[in-house]
Formats: sequence, C-alpha cells, structure tokens
Amino acid sequence: MARYTFGTDDPGARRLETIARFFNPLAARVIQQHLDDQPRQSAVDLGCGPGFSTDMLAKASGCSKTYGLDSAIHFIKLAEARFPNYTFILHDLTQIPFPVQADVMYVRFVLSHLQHVVQTVNRWLTALKPGGMLFIDETETVESEVEVFQHYLAMNAGMIASQGACLWIGKTLAEGEYEAEVVSSTCEPIPVANFQAATWFLPNVETVWRTDPYVQARLSPQDRQYISAEITRIMESGDSREQSVWNMRRLVLRSKA
Repeated sequence: MARYTFGTDDPGARRLETIARFFNPLAARVIQQHLDDQPRQSAVDLGCGPGFSTDMLAKASGCSKTYGLDSAIHFIKLAEARFPNYTFILHDLTQIPFPVQADVMYVRFVLSHLQHVVQTVNRWLTALKPGGMLFIDETETVESEVEVFQHYLAMNAGMIASQGACLWIGKTLAEGEYEAEVVSSTCEPIPVANFQAATWFLPNVETVWRTDPYVQARLSPQDRQYISAEITRIMESGDSREQSVWNMRRLVLRSKA
C-alpha cells in the first residue's frame, strides 16, 4: 500500500494547503499549455490529499467531472467537506485498475514516496482514455544556501530512502521508458523565499520527526529542537530572500490512441 511519509493528519493537511497555494498556479499553467480546446469529461487527481490540487486540476482542465484519489481517509473527509463539487474516492494508487478512467490525470509529490516509479507510471497510464494525458510534477533536487535547510533536506532524503523510496525522483522519471508519447519532459528551477520554505518544513520537524525511527536514530531531542527553532525563526522573520531552488521535473505523457 502507498505510504505518504509526511503525515496524513491535520498538520499534514495544512502543510499541503500552503504547498498548493505556491505550486498550483505553476501546475495550472503547464496543464493549460498542453491541453487543446476540445471538451474533456473526466479528470483524476492522484494522491489528492485534502483536495487543493483537485480543485486546481478541475479548473485548469475544464473537465465536467473531477475525481480525487487518496489512501488516507482523513484527507478524503477533509476534501469532501471543502470541495463538494468533486468526487473523492479512497483508493491505494499502487492498485490497478482505478475506480474511474480519465481524460486527464495529475500527480504531484507522490512518486517520491513509492517504489518502482516508472513501472507505476506505466500502470497508471492504463487508466487513461485513448489520447488522455498524464501530468507529473516531482522534485529532481532542491538546492539551498541555508544551512539548516540543508540539514533538513538531507534528513528527509535519508528517511524516505530508508523506506525504499527516493525523494529526488525527478531524474529517474526523466530517464524512464513509458508506454505512451512523451509530450514534454523539462526540469524547471523554481526559486522559493526562505520564509515560504520554512512553512513547508516546520510541520514535518514538529510531527513526523518526533516518531520516525530513522530520524530518532540520528538526531538527539536537542538537535531536533535546534532545527525546529531555526526553521521557526526563519518562518516568523518573513525572510524573503530566495536562497533555495526547487528543480521540478515536469513530465507530460499522452496515452496511445
């Protein structure tokens, strides 16, 4: 079963909301760039979380029916309450077939938590209608000049690797062979303000890191408290310097007609 490393509780949902505010407009731009004006019926958000990416997908694709799939029941309930116009379904993304087929599918920051990602993508493609399109946004690297961010990122990469996955999955996706047309594969550098990155990092330090065995074996409580305090300080300072860059792999695939 798919596991989302960074938490499926309320702090995790709030973190995903802040991430969505930043990344959704960028994703919508790519989707609209590659879709023509032909009417499409169904869109599916893979790993929808609390529904913010689902809302973006519905508006960007113009599909008449939009679904969100996620394996976390808490996220599904939050999404249903906030976005009643869409249909949210509890489903493990590693399990095919999906409960619905789609003209458009979108996924962001999910494949970095899974194993055998290219094979997984090829299985997902079977859930597309002929000529349907799959949009993938995943991280290739994050480069940061901020020392505490460097420590945070290294710890998270190790934590995910200990579970058999890869945080920096973008390069693997770029090199993959797909049973579909590769419409576009680009790596886009996205500068992020220090305070913004801190808002994404802090919830993991204060929740996931408290109990994760990999982190517990490598950081003392004092080390974790120091990292938490430094990230909090950066977040509360409103430091707008863009000293970190997310290198995002944007992969667009079209299923065979």
